Amino acid sequence: MKDIVLKKKISLPTILCAASFAVTFLCLYIAFRAVGLGFFGPKSILISDMRQQYIDFFMALRHGDIFYSKGLGLGGDFMGTFTYYLSSPFSLIIFLFKKESLQTALLLIIFLKVSLSSSSFSYMMTNLGYKPDITNIIFSVSYSLMSFVFYFFINLFWLDALIWLPIIITSVQKIVEHGADHKMPFFLSALFISNFYISYMTGLFVALFTIYLCLISGNSLKETLKKVLMLAGYALVAAVMSATILIPAAKNYIFSSAGATKYNLYQTFNFSTKQMISKLFIGHYDSIGNFAAPTIFCGILIFILVLFFFFSREISVKEKVLTALFILFFFLSFLLPSLDIVWHAFAYPNSFAYRYAFCFSFFLIYIAIRGFGKIKSLPYWVFFIPVIISLLLILSKHRLENNLSPASVKSTIFALIIYPVILLIIRLVDIKRLRFFAFILSAVVLFELTLNGFLILKDLNEKPTESSHAFPPYSLWLNQRNLKLALLDRNTGGEDGYFRTADTSLLSINEGVSLRYNGVSAFSSCYNPKIQDLYRKLGYWGEYKKYKYIPASSFIDSFFGVKNVLSFTEIPYMEQHDREGMLSLYRLNTALPVAFAVPSKISYVEFGENVEHNRSLLEESLKFDEEKTGTDSLLSNLAEGSLKITSLKGMKVSGDIDVNTDCLLLFTLPYDDNYSLKIDGKKTSLFEVLDSLMAAELSEGSHNVTLTYYPKESIVGLLISLLALVSYLVFLRKKSSSKTQKPLDV
Repeated sequence: MKDIVLKKKISLPTILCAASFAVTFLCLYIAFRAVGLGFFGPKSILISDMRQQYIDFFMALRHGDIFYSKGLGLGGDFMGTFTYYLSSPFSLIIFLFKKESLQTALLLIIFLKVSLSSSSFSYMMTNLGYKPDITNIIFSVSYSLMSFVFYFFINLFWLDALIWLPIIITSVQKIVEHGADHKMPFFLSALFISNFYISYMTGLFVALFTIYLCLISGNSLKETLKKVLMLAGYALVAAVMSATILIPAAKNYIFSSAGATKYNLYQTFNFSTKQMISKLFIGHYDSIGNFAAPTIFCGILIFILVLFFFFSREISVKEKVLTALFILFFFLSFLLPSLDIVWHAFAYPNSFAYRYAFCFSFFLIYIAIRGFGKIKSLPYWVFFIPVIISLLLILSKHRLENNLSPASVKSTIFALIIYPVILLIIRLVDIKRLRFFAFILSAVVLFELTLNGFLILKDLNEKPTESSHAFPPYSLWLNQRNLKLALLDRNTGGEDGYFRTADTSLLSINEGVSLRYNGVSAFSSCYNPKIQDLYRKLGYWGEYKKYKYIPASSFIDSFFGVKNVLSFTEIPYMEQHDREGMLSLYRLNTALPVAFAVPSKISYVEFGENVEHNRSLLEESLKFDEEKTGTDSLLSNLAEGSLKITSLKGMKVSGDIDVNTDCLLLFTLPYDDNYSLKIDGKKTSLFEVLDSLMAAELSEGSHNVTLTYYPKESIVGLLISLLALVSYLVFLRKKSSSKTQKPLDV
């Protein structure tokens, strides 16, 4: 009976995981709430990418967009955007909330991810053999509340990697010690599916860390190579099991990476010494833009314990040298553009520099744990080094406060004094009193990390830098959304055909997917560079990974089928059709539908850099004869020879068209080989015109046309994933069976 009762007791490691989660969640709530970012307002996290990308993409997911969307850009593939922004299992949480409470759902997702990363780190510590006590919470929370979180929470899908990294490292340790861990492919696959982009950086770190562990564990080069190859094999299995995500993701990301531009302005180095030193202070915020130092802060205690690691007599010189080389390699990766770009999958990021910085913070905490474990063997004089540094900072206090906030300087100086004192006491006291001082240490750490988060969020909201963002009231987003929905519902609800709606606001680039209208603009890391180029050449706007409708001319708007435009300012060549508050809906009655007949000569048009000349070329290419006709007559003729939509469902467009000569059927949709076209029931080849749009040959007469989008890569990827998963499970079962079989007695 006693044994049964004991089995039902919750283990200490489980309690520590739960405590790490709860403490992190509470600290996050305090830091965010202190700047007005509570679950119920008054301010919202809708800034930067959260405002211009995530909120709209989450709304698209609520509407059921996964493979295809008519609202993003000119319409088409959405799977690339899904894999980059929405594939995390945490995305399902949004379905538990009303649309009006989406900001609350997003904030909850952020809190859950960060808090779970604390639990996973606690799990790692226990499984790596560290004694389960309150210091477990100290290091777990140092990991989950590192500065990276408060800089990068806006891109909440990168936070999944923080959860999986400690779990994967646990598996790496088993590979190093035993040569294999067959659970690894499942962990890596979960990472790949959660966010394929950040998994590249995490995977690169894991590979390097495996080599590091092998070398400090005394493995020979041959053994190290064997274990690295084992890890690579597991990664390959995981990649195949994740094919349903990785195949379409790779296709879209490689295609869109052609538009990447270099952000480094230092030519030789990414940041200055002054910038780097500033980033080591509590609560320092410089920028979430391109020109910042790496975000590596994870607590003053961690920096002190890393220092202690190198002074410990119980740690071998070999391990210290390898650790120093690892730190040096990371520093050079941050500093040198040629190494930095390797970490970023060979494409320079636009804002949010050093997206792999969390890996370095993880490594520092890992080393700090080693340093703390050897604290009893440290010489006493080592404890005075941080105090001496604090005295030097006091002497330089006025100079430091020219670049750093007084709160940042004072709290850092205080931490450099209080931590060595507490650590020295822990070094001196016996084991019975150790728990009390460990509790004090944890209280100071939690206060410091919460203060660090608050100061960063405060400066992000207030500091006048090139990438600061004031947190807006959530009601502002809701009011603007309701304003637009009211206009759209009144004016486009029963609209026949496939026409497009645009918005002139630069903050509304992706609202087509959110508000469920056929869009024109797009801003996504998986964007279409060919459409961006076409927009630029015809007078619309495009820059890094985004292209946007701006009122250009009635002819260009008509060509792209822009029938309705939401705008706070007047559009001269359109009529004001309706108004709601300060927002107006303008209408263009000459807008063409999504497909219309054009002369075959359009295939030979090549645009240059002169916008007016390009427009003239396009206009001439749309005329069926040499007669000189005005723009209005041309548009009228094209409208007559357009596709009359009979069905418009999901990824399928059907209609009828009647033409009096052989010609081309032009679709103002981005070319994609996933489209399948049938004319009169027969499959017809599609090809690219204007280096971006789709067309097909069309003979004289009346025709029935059906255009269907098939997400081929996703379908093939799903089949590969299922086959790989089943095969690997069969492999594991056979391996398990062979181990349990006992030899027969002879």
